[in-house]
Amino acid sequence: MKGSLIVFTGLDGSGKSTLSRYLIESLNDHGISSGYLWWYSAENSILRRTMRYFYGNDKTEKKVIKKEKLPESTIIQTMYQLVVLLDYQRHTILNVWLPLIMGKNMVCDRYVYDIAASFTLEFHYPCDKAKRILRLLNKLSPEPDLVFFVDVPAEIAIMRKDDIPSKEQHEKLRKIYHDLVEDDMISIDGTRNLDELKEIVWENAYKQISRTGEY
Repeated sequence: MKGSLIVFTGLDGSGKSTLSRYLIESLNDHGISSGYLWWYSAENSILRRTMRYFYGNDKTEKKVIKKEKLPESTIIQTMYQLVVLLDYQRHTILNVWLPLIMGKNMVCDRYVYDIAASFTLEFHYPCDKAKRILRLLNKLSPEPDLVFFVDVPAEIAIMRKDDIPSKEQHEKLRKIYHDLVEDDMISIDGTRNLDELKEIVWENAYKQISRTGEY
C-alpha cells in the first residue's frame, strides 16, 4: 500500500524547514514509518553543481554562492531547464517514488511548485507559462496527498534569512507563489506563533496518514 506524500512549499524564510523537520520528528516519535527529503538536494548532483558553477548559483542546503547569470540565449536556457527537469525526475524516482511504493510516508521540504516558481522568476515567465510548467512537473512527479503553503511577507523572510538577494526579488517570488497556489493546498500564515503552526501541521498530517493506514 502506498505511503502518503506531504509537501511544504513557499518562500525562503517562511518556516518550511522548521515545520517539515518538526513533522518528520513527530511522525517518527509516534512510530509512523516516514522519511524526510530536502527536495533541493538534487542541486548537489555533480551535473547540477557543474552547471551552476559556470552558469548560475552554486546552491547547497547551507548556502547560496552567487555566480554570473545564465547566458541570454534561448537555446542554452532551454537546454538548462531540460537538464534541470531530467535531473529532478531522476532524483524524484529514487527518493520519492520508490519509498512511497514501499509504503513509507514521505515529508518533502520544497517540491515541484518551488521549481516552477524558480524558473518563472529566473526567466521572467508570464503566469500562464508558469502554470504550464507546473502542470508538466505534476505529471512527472508523485501527486502529494497534502501540501502546506507557508506564506510570509518578504520583509519577514529577509529578517529570518541572511542569504536572500533582495526584498524586491522576494516580493516578486511571493507573487509567483500566490499565482501557483492551488485550491486544495493548506495555506499557513508563517508569522503566527510557532506552536500554533506545529499543531495545525500535526493535526492535518496525522489525519491524512490515518486515512491511508500507513504506519
